Amino acid sequence: MSDETFASDAERELAVGRLREASAEGRLTLEELSARTDAAYAARTHGELVQVTAGLPALGAARRRPRGAGAAGSPSGSSRPRGSICAGRVPTA
Repeated sequence: MSDETFASDAERELAVGRLREASAEGRLTLEELSARTDAAYAARTHGELVQVTAGLPALGAARRRPRGAGAAGSPSGSSRPRGSICAGRVPTA
């Protein structure tokens, strides 16, 4: 997609969501969040939205952990207790 293609409201909201996540992760100060959020809502093109999120990892990248980097003592890398139900999964023995 061209940097000069007009951005949609939904794309602006996605950018603002990424900024909020980055702030919660400690990557942006409240002042930076405010300034970038204002810029995201004012952005007219994809190129302007790219500039607003510059320097931030991809959405969800901070939540990814290397394989085996789960909770201490958890060989599966999961912090959930074994046998718990999560997102519709069937309990395991």
